[in-house]
Amino acid sequence: MFKDMDVNTRAIGDSAQKIQETGTALANDLAAFRGQADALVGAFGGDELGSALATIYQVVSEAAFESFGDNAEALGEIGLNLQGMADEYAATETAASDAFQQLMGHLG
Repeated sequence: MFKDMDVNTRAIGDSAQKIQETGTALANDLAAFRGQADALVGAFGGDELGSALATIYQVVSEAAFESFGDNAEALGEIGLNLQGMADEYAATETAASDAFQQLMGHLG
């Protein structure tokens, strides 16, 4: 059923690292973008319409930045979990191989 199944734990680990780096890069880019977006708050003007637009912008942008931040954090967690999976798989493979080698040594 699983004939010729091969798991490349190094490739999984490399992918995990890239996912974590992507999460970090997203968080950094998001922080920089938020600084630029916050600078626009005064662009709506001080009249009633400007104040209403600024309030709407603030509510919507806050929700968007929170969502984007959550996604960046989740990418880091996914990368960490994927690395853990690769490490556990490699450890299990090593333990199984060692057990078979020990069994073969006893059968001699």
